[in-house]
Amino acid sequence: MLYIRFLQSLLVVVVSLSVSSSVAQAKSLRDILDGEESISTASESLLADLSAYYRHYSKVRLGRESRLANGVAWRLHTDLRTGLSVPRLTWMPDRDRLKIANALFDAIHGELLAWYEYKDIKYRTEMLYGWEDQQWPLLIGPPFYTQEKVAVTYASARLVSYVETGIEGQFVSFGLKVRGLVLDLDWGRVSTIESCKGRESGFRFGKLLDVCDDELLERFIAIWVNKVEIAKRRARDRGDELSANCAEGMRALGSTDRIDTSWIELYLTPGGLAVFNRDWVPNTAKRCAFDDITTNPIVIPYGELEHFMKPGPWRDELLRQ
Repeated sequence: MLYIRFLQSLLVVVVSLSVSSSVAQAKSLRDILDGEESISTASESLLADLSAYYRHYSKVRLGRESRLANGVAWRLHTDLRTGLSVPRLTWMPDRDRLKIANALFDAIHGELLAWYEYKDIKYRTEMLYGWEDQQWPLLIGPPFYTQEKVAVTYASARLVSYVETGIEGQFVSFGLKVRGLVLDLDWGRVSTIESCKGRESGFRFGKLLDVCDDELLERFIAIWVNKVEIAKRRARDRGDELSANCAEGMRALGSTDRIDTSWIELYLTPGGLAVFNRDWVPNTAKRCAFDDITTNPIVIPYGELEHFMKPGPWRDELLRQ
């Protein structure tokens, strides 16, 4: 019982996640772990708390520097205890914008570490209760999330985008995790794909896309399906059976009640919007997600999405690509 009381006390500390021990901050950070808030809805103060949590608890290893075609350089920062990585920029022409991007990356990293710690404490608490009752639960232990790929895919003075893929432990099973994020350096906020309020299908994406009615959704699907078919045919022609078979393994596209935020991820690339379909037949998901295939994600040139774009600086910048 002593160990259990210790873990329960530690759980309260981690849920609070406030370096300053502020009650208001603790409540907001608790909302992150409970799923009531996310990195894309976090306020400026909550982002600051997550950054502070990262700086206070992390111990990182620096990865090799990589460089995008426009010269922007980045490297991974990997937390030694959890193995979780998030990029940081190491060079871009505007030094002030680089600092804004890296502050947002700190917050993203803090969210990942807090989430991992929360799962770890819940796991150990359950195991200790099981030990006391001699009924050991069949739970998946650490690591709770193993990243396979983490990369910056787009960077400018206004927008930075990155994607991560990995395997996440889900209590008693494993699942594919894919996350695409865009850092808006003008506003100091993080965006990801979001659902349409009041609808079971459709999606929004930052200040760029609002695909929330059936007509727009059908048109988006048509573009996507055509790109998949072209990529699959080209893969067959050059003998790339892995890419072709992975395209076959994706569940059928084309139904407006099936495109939502639970099974696609979006992120920016210089060549267009990357659409990652994670709705595979389970036995093929891991191989297809982590191997370099040409049929997923599908990159749709920005010019072909102009009709879907909302007016504003995101649209103006990306159409120039």
